[in-house]
This record gives sequence, C-alpha cells and structure tokens, in this order.
Amino acid sequence: MKGSVWLRIPGNGRRAGMHLFRRGRLVTGGPGEGYKPEEIFVYPQSFQSQRLVGELDLDDWPVTQTKDAFDWAGDLEHAFIIKLKDAVADYVDKATTTKSDEVTKPTKADGQLAGDATKDSLSDPAVDTAMMIVESGPPPVPTAPAEEVAKIAAVIEDAGEPTRVVVGSEGLPELDVWFLEDRPESEIYAEFACPSDEVLQLAVNLNHPFVVNILQRDPLKLQLWAQMLYVDALVERGARKRGGNLPPNAYREFKDHFLRRVRP
Repeated sequence: MKGSVWLRIPGNGRRAGMHLFRRGRLVTGGPGEGYKPEEIFVYPQSFQSQRLVGELDLDDWPVTQTKDAFDWAGDLEHAFIIKLKDAVADYVDKATTTKSDEVTKPTKADGQLAGDATKDSLSDPAVDTAMMIVESGPPPVPTAPAEEVAKIAAVIEDAGEPTRVVVGSEGLPELDVWFLEDRPESEIYAEFACPSDEVLQLAVNLNHPFVVNILQRDPLKLQLWAQMLYVDALVERGARKRGGNLPPNAYREFKDHFLRRVRP
C-alpha cells in the first residue's frame, strides 16, 4: 500500500476521507464518497472525519476489484484497516489536537509576501510572445460543439470514470472531469465540451507546463487549480448560452459570482 495523507484546515467532511486507487483508477472515493472506516474516523463529525484526507494506491494489496468497488474477501478489509490505522496514527493525533479550524483572512503582509514570491513569474522573454499572440495574433478558430464533444471523447477513451462535480443544490448541470497525465505538453491545459445543456465535460492536461513546473504534486495547489477550472467551465457555459459579443470584463465579472460561493 502506497500513497499520500494530509490534513484539511479548515475541515470539510465532504472532501475528507481516503480515496482508493488501483491501476491508476479511482475505485472508492471522490467528493462525499471518501472511504472512512469507523476504526479510524470514528463518527462523521469527528475531527479526523472532517480533516483527514488520503490517496492510496492498492496495486500491491491482494484485493480483487469489481467494476466500481473492491471485493474485500475474508479478512482483507480488516487487515487493511489495521495497517492503515497504524500508518495514519500521527495524522489522526494532529487532526484531533490542532485547535484552529477557522478560515483566516489574509493580511496585507500575506499578500505582499505572495507578491514578492511571484513577482518574477512573468519575466521570461517567452511571455513577450504570449502577449503578442493574445493582443495582435489571429483569434482562435471557432470550434463547432460537435467537434469539441468528439475531441473530448477521443482524449478520454481509456481514461476511466470521471470525477463528477456536484453543481448547485440540484447537481445540474452535471460536470464530468477527467484528469489526464498522458496528454502532450503542447496541448491546451483543458479541453471543454457541452454535449447538452445538462452536461459539461472537462479534460484536464496534467502534463501542461504550468501544472508540471508550478503546481507539481502539491495537493493544496492542485485542489485550488481544480476549483478554478470548475469555475472557468461554468463561466464558459454561461457565456456560450448568452451568445453574441461580451465586453472584455464580462468573464471576470461572471467568475466573481462563482468564486464568492465556492466552499472548501
């Protein structure tokens, strides 16, 4: 059993729990579906049930797999829980003893530190090329919706089941997201398609230079990136439904409405 474990501060029960993978595919887990054996997580409102998160690879664990679950034959699950409980004991202790669980508003000093740390991030001469393309290059060629759907279908052919993001109180539109680690780095950071008014599809390129060089495998950075991509998808859907020309500031204004309502 291999993987990573971390704590969410502030806690979020829906995002906490263990996410179990086999052969690169998520078998058990996802938002609201985290694996939470009571021997470790105790009860839904416990600190560890709100804060403890993990991604575990079970390729080397002698467990069989059905289409959408593990088949815990005999005492395999009990043995797994005992081993897992021992492995995460220090994190459980930290989860139950860490006092601060409140959202802390950043200070001006925090902002200045972030600014100082990133102020040179756009100084590469290659950024000049990007500016020229955006400001004076030919606009992107419009892509027909059917072509977008076909491209998404092609890139996710062997990607397994998507992460299904719950949108609003009714879960509509349905947002299906695939995180792809084998896309060429030259491809766009995310492909987007709207097969219908009720379904959005997003294929995220984890081999994109921004992800590889900046985000890397930092769980918190990747979670923030994912949330921003979800919001971008919803903004693009809204812009498409409106049709016509939108003012340049429209996307920031639309995005702000979603960002104010995103929860950890």
